[in-house]
Amino acid sequence: MEDCKIEGRWWIHGADARAEFGTLSRENDGRLLLVVKIPQGLSVDETPLQFFETPGESSVPRVIIGRDANDKPVTLFGCYALRGSSTGMRTYNINVLAAVQGLEFESWSQRCIHAINLDVDFLHEWLGGKILDTVKMPDGGSAFRIPRESELLIDVSSGVQLRIVRWIGGPSSSQ
Repeated sequence: MEDCKIEGRWWIHGADARAEFGTLSRENDGRLLLVVKIPQGLSVDETPLQFFETPGESSVPRVIIGRDANDKPVTLFGCYALRGSSTGMRTYNINVLAAVQGLEFESWSQRCIHAINLDVDFLHEWLGGKILDTVKMPDGGSAFRIPRESELLIDVSSGVQLRIVRWIGGPSSSQ
């Protein structure tokens, strides 16, 4: 979450209920918080009675599906609601363990991503490799050579492999 805020519609009472407007943001301490405010018309006497409702009426699902302002899916995991209220607004402060933008999941264990492409600078240093090799020329001088392309194939878990391929882009220059 680079911009640290997602405004959108959230199904905080389950997929069959009405979507509510809210904002997911990253707090200064790093935790994720979804705040949903639902208008309501209660008298002053009715407001305190909300806190005595049965637990099922105020709880939220552990996985919440949402849609951002561009109607792209967002899935929230490990959700737990702390509810506040006033006569005109029911507020849900929902703590979120993890959020995934662009994908809709039904559960934490659902498999969805089959392959990814990462562009990681200086990965060769982590793996003990070099960008350039120094070679001796016939005249006794030194020159640089790009090492032969090679790949690493690492078994991460059953049926999951990590393939690291070195690729050097075209020449570039700057002043």
